[in-house]
Amino acid sequence: MPQLCRALTLVCALCGAFAGATRAAEPPISENDPELQTAFALQRAYQKIVKRVAPCVVNLSAYSKVDQSGDDFHSGDMPFSQAPRSSNGSGVVIDEDGAILTNEHVIHGADNITVVLNDGSRYSARLVSSDIRSDLAVLKPLKPLARKLAAAVLADSDQVETGQIVLAIGNPFQLQNTLTVGVVSAKARSMPNEPRRSETFYANLIQTDAAINPGNSGGPLFNLKGEVVGINTFIFSVTKHSEGFGFAISSNDIKPRLEFLKAGRPVEYGWLGVVLEDLPTDDLNAAGPVLGVRVGDVITDMPAHRAGMRRGAVILAYDGQPVSTKEDLIAAVGRTPVGKVVKIKQRSDTGEASELSVRIGMRFVERVNQSRLDPARPVSEPPREGEFAWRGMRVRELSPDDARKAGGALRVVLVKKGSPADRAGFYEGALLDEFQRDSKTALVALTSLAQLKGLVEELRGPAFLHSSVLGYVQVENDE
Repeated sequence: MPQLCRALTLVCALCGAFAGATRAAEPPISENDPELQTAFALQRAYQKIVKRVAPCVVNLSAYSKVDQSGDDFHSGDMPFSQAPRSSNGSGVVIDEDGAILTNEHVIHGADNITVVLNDGSRYSARLVSSDIRSDLAVLKPLKPLARKLAAAVLADSDQVETGQIVLAIGNPFQLQNTLTVGVVSAKARSMPNEPRRSETFYANLIQTDAAINPGNSGGPLFNLKGEVVGINTFIFSVTKHSEGFGFAISSNDIKPRLEFLKAGRPVEYGWLGVVLEDLPTDDLNAAGPVLGVRVGDVITDMPAHRAGMRRGAVILAYDGQPVSTKEDLIAAVGRTPVGKVVKIKQRSDTGEASELSVRIGMRFVERVNQSRLDPARPVSEPPREGEFAWRGMRVRELSPDDARKAGGALRVVLVKKGSPADRAGFYEGALLDEFQRDSKTALVALTSLAQLKGLVEELRGPAFLHSSVLGYVQVENDE
């Protein structure tokens, strides 16, 4: 009995101590605590941003009858399969009618695409246009939506700074509207092409340590204003999950391409027509920033060749901006509107400085592939099927739908240096829409290649052609 009494006494003492401890507990921390006000303010800021922008972020489910790619983070380890493929990714609403911006690799080869909104509602979408080189695509609803949607705003990504806080919202592992927070780790990253997607060119990327995982592809990277600074695209990872190295296509690189994609047109890229090399180490200036890219070769009958650029020259500045790497220059030329005349500062292989004026042409994939084989070989083979050669240029007819979107039925695809077409100022990508035999005859709207052939048949004197950039120009006889 004495032992039982002592045990009960001990239990009572412990209970009393516990009760006393409960009564003496500290009150909850106040948001007005001066030492924590900043932290609580940041927390409220995150909550406010997410509430504002979450309705702009969507989940994408893409179904393909045949597996054509692999996972949506291009891991490269999934073999081609004839089996059906289903993939998931993210996207962002870019207009109130439900248009979606995402990565091309998310919806590549998809036969059916489903969009799931933040509130759980869904609709079927169709591909408006996609672009493998930039890895971007635009989707639209199959049917008009019953209500308007909240649309995101693209920021000026040139104002993004390393260390800036960014928020990624997407659907990793199908966990809809997942928020991750981090900082901009670096800017202007360029990445090598994947062997399976050699046409894709990644440059001027934003690097972030915000967690990006499979399913985030195509989703937005926001700044604290709730603006889209980039589209999350891929990661560097051994595990294929986030290790703090995510990369997003910067919004300023998206903007010029978006206009083409929304209109359903192929994206136009500027083309200089050179083979570029980074400077060898013995050419680098150790006392200052590295400037300049060497021209390893000049492709015959392309814009640089027609402007007088020669092999061995070092390009120092392009359109008023200094050049430091070949990726920078490729990206800058690609962003240049086709037909624009730009100034290029260069240093010849003998050390002589000069400036060239070059009218930028359009990058045609078939010409690029041909030039990789032999840049110096003149393009002397006969015109391809669907092309017409006249006075030093080759002209191709666009489909009725492409002609309607582009604003012209005939496009110049090649110009020979020194030809009448070259002297008139024509360039790869120029659209031809009107013809006039001479100042005394009426203007003729060009609608087909056959029509142009008929108009110039047996024509010996000069003629006038109209394009949107050049206006009316006289093309002389080359005889």
